[in-house]
Parts: sequence; structure tokens; C-alpha cells
Amino acid sequence: MNEDVRGGDLTELEGLSGHRYKIERVLQDKGSLLGRVILATHRKEKFFLKEIPPNNYEFRLEKNLPTATTKTILKDTLRGLAAMHDKDIVHNDIKANNIMVNTTDGPHGLVVKQTQLTDLEDSAHCPPPGNLIGAQLGNWMWRSPEAHAGGPMNKSSDIFAFAIVVMHLRHDKTIIFGVMKEELGEDEEVLSIVLERQLSYFGDPEAFNGFLQYLYDGNPRNPWIEIFQAAQSSFNAEYPREPFSLWQDESIDEDFRGLIVKMANFNPERRITAREALEHKWFMDVK
Repeated sequence: MNEDVRGGDLTELEGLSGHRYKIERVLQDKGSLLGRVILATHRKEKFFLKEIPPNNYEFRLEKNLPTATTKTILKDTLRGLAAMHDKDIVHNDIKANNIMVNTTDGPHGLVVKQTQLTDLEDSAHCPPPGNLIGAQLGNWMWRSPEAHAGGPMNKSSDIFAFAIVVMHLRHDKTIIFGVMKEELGEDEEVLSIVLERQLSYFGDPEAFNGFLQYLYDGNPRNPWIEIFQAAQSSFNAEYPREPFSLWQDESIDEDFRGLIVKMANFNPERRITAREALEHKWFMDVK
């Protein structure tokens, strides 16, 4: 947020998106380090906003951190996401840039003091069996397949996006669904490449059929059903899928592979939860 809300008489604030919000009440205040969580409204909609005090946190995620440090940051982030999901709050904009880390230099290298999952402006209270429908929430490079389709979205949509963050930080410093301008053919749209990659890496036939049924159950007339079917039909013997489950790379051990496959299942109903991910073997060496 762009304005300090610690003044008792402030009734409005401006978010990073440029939207103006009316402050309804402060939900959490743990002092200057953690900032505040605020319930605010914009055009009759309710939002949870997080104040991040200046100079306490730095973006560290693009640097080549040791594996142990990266896993600590990821697990701390996942704990925060699980806490949100426990309260039926869907973040809707999980991406590497929304993870902020407070660090210090220790005798053996960088020490993570605290991790914050930020940018709650798109967050929504969505108790099951409810879903979010009608908007493409989140950044196109990180969002889930169902978020591209405008829903139904729920907690499992956050899990898919988090899987992409884990892959970005642990396996490959590039964003696997990022698309450069020079990659685009004539009249080719960015999303067509993104959808093809998502299907190639995670859209096995069983999960893909479950995904189509999931979209149909949310809205039988969802135009994205045909769009995804068309994208899936582009794969053939000459242009086969490249399932992540079969990738061979020294940075991909079986525990890491298993975690990503469970979080990024193309069928939202088959993904593991944040709490289940925290108990996965890949995180067991992280306190």
C-alpha cells in the first residue's frame, strides 16, 4: 500500500494498483515490523490489504540462493498461504514478486528472518463449496488453467500458481510460462503459447478430461472449454507433449517431482492442499 495507515484518523488509502480503498477496520496489528492487515472496501467489494513497512523487506527471490534458503522461504510462504486457506481466503495472485523476505547476514551466509506473502488486493473470502467465477485473476505467467478460463477458482488455483513459483525458484530461474516477444509468430497471441505449455507439461489425458468437466460444471457455456480443446488437439506424434513428470534434470529429484505433480495437477479437484503440501517429503528437512 502506498500510504501509511498508522495514523488513527486515516479513513482511505491507495493500493499498489492505484485503486482507492475505504478503511473499514484493522484486523491485525503486530507492530512496525509486520505492519497491519486491513479490511477495506472498493466499489462495494471487500478486500484484505496488507501494509508492508518500508525498508524492512527486500526482494531476494531472483538471486541464486542456496537450496536450503530457498526451501525455507518457500515453506514459510506456504505456511502463510495455508493460514489464509484455513480461513477460506483465496489469494488469487500468487507469484514470485509477491513474496517478500526480511534477511540478515549470518556467520554462515544469508539468514531468513521472516517471509511475507503480499499483495492481497485480489484476495477473496470464498468458503466451500463456493467458487470465484467471471474474471481472469492473477498474472498470466503464473495463473492456473481455470483462472485463464475465468473460473471456477478457489484455493486449488493458488496451489497451481504456487507450484509454478516453486519450479521458478528451485529448478529454473526463468518463468516457465513467460513468453518473449520474439517467440510469437505472426498473429500469435501470448496466451496461446501459455496454454500449450500448461497442457504440455501438466495436461495428461485423465487430468485434462477432469478439467473440462470442472469447467462445464461451473458454466456449461464457458467458451474456454473449446479453446482448451483446440489447444490440446495441437499435440501429435510430430509435436508431442513434454510432461513434467518425465523431465530429466539434475535439479529435479523424485521428491521435488512428486510435489510439483501433486500441486500442478491439471484437474483442480485433484490437487493437494496447502496443508498437505507442507507435509510433503520435499519439505521435511525444513523447520
